[in-house]
Amino acid sequence: MKSIDLPGAVVTSALDKIDRPLPVIFQPASEGTDVLSWCKENREGILDVVHDFGAILLRDFNVENSSVFEKVASVLSDNLLDYSERSSPRKHVHGSIYTSTEHPQDQEIVLHNEQSYNLNFATKLFFYCSKPASSGGNTPLADTRKVLRRVEALDPKQHKLLEMGYKINRHFKQGIGLQWETVFQTSSREEVEKYCTENSIEYEWGAKNTLFTSQYRKCVASHPTTKTKCWFNHCMIFNIHSLRKEIRDVLVSSYPEKELPNNTYFHDGQTINADTIEAINDCYEQEKKEFDWKKNDVLVIDNMLTSHGRTSYSGDREVLVIMSDLCNWNAVS
Repeated sequence: MKSIDLPGAVVTSALDKIDRPLPVIFQPASEGTDVLSWCKENREGILDVVHDFGAILLRDFNVENSSVFEKVASVLSDNLLDYSERSSPRKHVHGSIYTSTEHPQDQEIVLHNEQSYNLNFATKLFFYCSKPASSGGNTPLADTRKVLRRVEALDPKQHKLLEMGYKINRHFKQGIGLQWETVFQTSSREEVEKYCTENSIEYEWGAKNTLFTSQYRKCVASHPTTKTKCWFNHCMIFNIHSLRKEIRDVLVSSYPEKELPNNTYFHDGQTINADTIEAINDCYEQEKKEFDWKKNDVLVIDNMLTSHGRTSYSGDREVLVIMSDLCNWNAVS
């Protein structure tokens, strides 16, 4: 375990020699510490901790609004990103800031790594809590290096995912899920086709302006900095068996399998059964860590080493997100 002592801040996580904290919580050593100056002076050390542990939480620093939040992300990143090839409803706030996924508040969002299905994906995520929920609304985390070890220990039938990866089918149809114009941020079919070709996505246009896409992605990646192997994919979250039963039953009874908004398969197109999805979900659950949001908290996540989700909540909640530092799957597989 690397040293996590950084000048000007104290670590308030409970440190364990065996079970690393997630996230590591930093608070200013003295009142009035300027968060931007502290981040600039300690940038290398902060990123070392993120790469080692997977996530840090900056608490009680003077991150008083979303503009300061964006500056913090800029200091700790090489480049901030737009939200491309979308899979969840969000609003653009300003600059590189988006709202976190806007699923109904009574629904949980299962643990996942942001845009791991993209050929080019963000390696860092920044979350900013401008308004905690009245209750719930946590952002659970899980170390994907540990999740991988648990998946490797599962029944051998799951090993096909480890070796070959998986297939993602998406169907964009009016009235259900996100429309392709939203996902690809264009109303031009030619631009969609160009994007798909450049990003190893097979596509087929259907009647009434519908679009079918398929893409193959790996389930395991090697971190570009640390070279450690991690479980990095959307195999579970895009699978029909990850939905709540009542939602799944409606979709399955209303649409042919090809017309489901999202679903995943083994690389050869064979069905991934419910038992496999449940077993993988249990691997995440056993590694899940939670913390309670506090107003003006900033969470910095290594998107490859740490998966994240959202618990259900009540009351108003506003958590903003920035994605940064692009990486290509060809560099980590």
